Amino acid sequence: MFQTVFLALALAAAQPAPRTVDPAPTLTVPAAVEVDPGELFTLKAQTNCAWVKFHSPTGGFEPFPIADLIDAPLKVGAYVGKAGKIPGTYKLIAFAGNAAAPAPVGVTAITVKGAVPPPTPPPGPEPPDPPAPAPVTSLRVILVRNPTAVLTAGQMDAVYGQAVRDWLKTNTTPTDGGPGAWWADAAAPGDNLPQTWKALWAAVQPKLTTTPCVAIEVNGKATIEPLPGSGADMLKLLTKYAGK
Repeated sequence: MFQTVFLALALAAAQPAPRTVDPAPTLTVPAAVEVDPGELFTLKAQTNCAWVKFHSPTGGFEPFPIADLIDAPLKVGAYVGKAGKIPGTYKLIAFAGNAAAPAPVGVTAITVKGAVPPPTPPPGPEPPDPPAPAPVTSLRVILVRNPTAVLTAGQMDAVYGQAVRDWLKTNTTPTDGGPGAWWADAAAPGDNLPQTWKALWAAVQPKLTTTPCVAIEVNGKATIEPLPGSGADMLKLLTKYAGK
């Protein structure tokens, strides 16, 4: 009998110890939380896992440091956040697991209370490009003099300067056998002028109010401008009307 008992004890000692099976990982979080704008809030996950991580894919709030706010036993699975200032409903996703497997993901809808602002309207259509200026097909210039006016040296250069004369000769539309520029006294009659100049002078002369001045015709439309104070300013004015 002693041998039988000894054999039984030996067989019992040879058996492997029973395996410990970890429980299935679990994770439960509140389905919804409501907070005021700017409010601190705490969300506690119920879990048997050793770790829990949180992620917000939508924003609307931000994590708040919790080391000094929560007791150590609460830190696993705790999330402390600070709500933003824009009302709306946002998501906080919780992940957890152990060495064997992950737990099911937990999702909490966090609503920042208040009136939800309307969605930003989509941008309107781009405004159309401004039409390109019409090409200059005719350019004529009348430098209108006043015999009684005393011109400054700069104005003399604007009316009679060589650079201005060269520009007019090169850039104006040849008219009635000559360049497209004419120097005229404000009171000069136009009855004996060639046809093109006669028509242009008839359109300009009644509109003269201050002389000396310069009348510039572009594509059949005449504009009266004050006489520039220098030859350089005259060239700038002419170049603008020429579209250059």
